[in-house]
Amino acid sequence: MNWSKTQICNAALGLVGAGSIGNYDDAAERSTEAQRCRFYFPILLQSVLESFPWKCVAKPAVLTATTEEPPFGYAYAYVLPADWVRMIGMDHPSRKYLVYGRALHTNASPACISYVPLEMDATKYSAGLVRCLYLNLGYELALSLRQDPELANQMRRDLEQFFLPVVRMADAAGQGVRTLSQGTLTEMFDE
Repeated sequence: MNWSKTQICNAALGLVGAGSIGNYDDAAERSTEAQRCRFYFPILLQSVLESFPWKCVAKPAVLTATTEEPPFGYAYAYVLPADWVRMIGMDHPSRKYLVYGRALHTNASPACISYVPLEMDATKYSAGLVRCLYLNLGYELALSLRQDPELANQMRRDLEQFFLPVVRMADAAGQGVRTLSQGTLTEMFDE
């Protein structure tokens, strides 16, 4: 199922027993619920995207080197994409890099990366990402709309203890499948 920002907000509002909104993107909707959702959603989205290498929104990029040389340790500096939120890795896992602010320093040329962008299109979100968003939003709404720290803390505990470990395991399991061939254990790891 493709989710929208409105549906994510309404799921969070439902968790805290608040009224639903008609359209997240409609600035004319001035209900307290709509205003709180529009206030919290952008920062929560960025925070959740920063917290995990979400493959559902991952993007590849070939970066262009800057004219500035890194001050130490690496030969090249690259400007990260404007929508960059989190680094997933480079095209070869053995390549070393450091992120300094909005720049990537590495010895690789060209720099081919995979990263998590600030993806605003909710239809691209996996069910796990949607759930992380509405549980985090529910936490904030429980505090701001209901002034109910007990409800907020229960949502936070559920998120941290039960839901996040399952989502991270499921997402990591889908990162790739290695086909094992017949042979010795040493041969398999020398490939």
